[in-house]
Amino acid sequence: MHRMIRVGVLPPMLALAGSSLHAQTSLASRIARLPDGTAYVEFAARPGVCGDGRDMVGYNGALFSRTVESYRQWSGMHCVPGPLRVTLTVVGGRATHMHTQVGGDWIASDGRATDLGVVSASEASAFFFDLVGRLVPAATRDRPLLPAVLADDPSVTARLVPLARDTTQVERTRREAILWLGLLGDDRARRALHALIEDTNESQRVRAHAAFSLGQASREAPEESSYLRAVYSRVEGEPLKESLIQAAAEDDADRGRWLLERARDRRESDRLRRSALFWAGQHEATPTADLLSYLRDERDTPLRQHAIFVLSQRSDDAATDSLLHIARDDRDARVRSRALFWLAQKHDPRVTKLITDLLER
Repeated sequence: MHRMIRVGVLPPMLALAGSSLHAQTSLASRIARLPDGTAYVEFAARPGVCGDGRDMVGYNGALFSRTVESYRQWSGMHCVPGPLRVTLTVVGGRATHMHTQVGGDWIASDGRATDLGVVSASEASAFFFDLVGRLVPAATRDRPLLPAVLADDPSVTARLVPLARDTTQVERTRREAILWLGLLGDDRARRALHALIEDTNESQRVRAHAAFSLGQASREAPEESSYLRAVYSRVEGEPLKESLIQAAAEDDADRGRWLLERARDRRESDRLRRSALFWAGQHEATPTADLLSYLRDERDTPLRQHAIFVLSQRSDDAATDSLLHIARDDRDARVRSRALFWLAQKHDPRVTKLITDLLER
C-alpha cells in the first residue's frame, strides 16, 4: 500500500536506478524487470497540455482527474504547461495502477521506487495504448488513455481510430477513445467520427458518443457544425438525434436558430423538441428574444412550461422581465404557476413585490 506523499526531489538512489536501466530496451521490457513497487516515467506532452502539478490535467477545453471529467470550457484552475509524469504501481513485472500529472512533484512511496527517467513521447504513447485493454477493466479511474493520447507523438490519431472502432473493447474504453478523437480534432479524427455516426451497424450509444465528440471538434472546425445539422435528417433513433442536438449547441455562428427550428417542428417527438429548446437556451449566442418568440407561438402547455424553465436559467433582465409578465398575465394558470415557481428562486425585489401583489389580489 503506497502513501500519497508529495516530495520535491527524488533521492539520489532513485535517479541512479533509472540511469542504470536506460539501455536501448522498450519501456515495457524495462518495467517487466522491475521489482514490485513504484516506477516513475516522464515524457514530453503535446502542445496545449497543462495541469496543476497534482491531479488535474487540461487539454483543449477539457479537464481530467481521477474523479473529474469535463468536456465543457473550464476556468478557475491555475493550469501550467509541463512534461507528463506518470507514477506506476508495478506488481510481478506489470503495471497495475497509474497516476498521471503534468509537472509538479512526484508521488512518494513507502515501498521500493525506481525512476525510469525521461523517455521518448512515442515510446511512452505506444506503451500506454498497449496498457489500455489490460488496465481499464480493473482500474477504471487510472485513465491509461490520458498519457497515451497527450504524449507529443504524431501517430496518436492513427492508434486512436482503431481503438474507437474495436468492438471487443469495453464500452468505457471505446467511449473515451471516441471523445479523444473530437478533442484532437485533426482531419483524420473527424473523418473517423463521421464514419461512426453514419455506421448503422454500430449501437446508438456509440454513434451518440461520436456525435457529441464531433461537437467538441466543431469549436476549432466550424464546418463540422454544418455536417451535424445535415446528418440529423439522415439518421434515426432518439439517443443519436439528441446527441446531434446537443452537439449543435457548440455553433456560435448559428445563434441557436437551427435548434429552435427543431423545437418548433411538430414532426419531432416531444423529447427531442424539449431537448432542442433546452440547448438553445443554454447556448449563450441564442437571443433571449428568440426564446420569447417561441414561448408566445407555442400552444402546447407542457412545452410552454419547459420554455419557462429554459428562460429561468438566463440571468439577463429581458428574461426576468418576461417571466414577471407571464406570472402576472398569462392566459394559462399552469404556465403562470410555473413562471412564479422559477421566479421565486431568484433574489430579485421585483419578485417579492409580485408575490405580495398576487396575495393581496
